[in-house]
Amino acid sequence: MSSSDIPTTPSYDEAKLKQELENVKKDVEGVANETIEELKKDGESLKKQLKEFEKEGEDFIAKLFESFKRFGTQSKDTLYSFVTKATETSSTALSKTAVEFQNPVVIAQTVIGITGIAAGYAAYLERHRINTDNKLVVSIHASIITGLVLLDGYLFTTYYPKYDKKKL
Repeated sequence: MSSSDIPTTPSYDEAKLKQELENVKKDVEGVANETIEELKKDGESLKKQLKEFEKEGEDFIAKLFESFKRFGTQSKDTLYSFVTKATETSSTALSKTAVEFQNPVVIAQTVIGITGIAAGYAAYLERHRINTDNKLVVSIHASIITGLVLLDGYLFTTYYPKYDKKKL
C-alpha cells in the first residue's frame, strides 16, 4: 500500500467552524424569538376575539330571553282576553237561552227537534231494511217530513209571539 491510498482526515479550521456554529445559533434564536413574538400577538388577538364573541353571545342570549318573555306575556294576555270573552259570551248565551226556554213553543220545538234527530238516526241504522226501491215508500217519507217542517213553521210563527217572555 502506498501512502496515497491511506485516507486522510479532512482539514478544517476550528475557528471558522465555531464562527459558523455561532451564526447558525443566532439565526435559530432569531427565528425562535420572531415565532414567539408572533405567537404572543396571535394569542392576544385570539383573547380579544374570544372576549368579543363572549359579549356577543351574552347579548344574543339576553335578547333571546327577552323575546321569550315578551312572547309569554303576549300569549298570556291573548289567552286571558279569549277566556274572558268566551266567558262573557257563554254567560250571555246561557241567560238568553234561559229566557227562551220560558216559552212553551221553544220547548215543544226542542222536543220535536230532538225526536226528529233520534228518528233520523234510527232510520240511518235501519237503512238496510227500508225498501227505497219502491217510489211510494220514498214519497210517503218525503211528504211526512215536509208536512212536519211546514207544521212546525206555522205553529212557531203563530204561537211564539203569544208566549214570548222578552216582550212582557
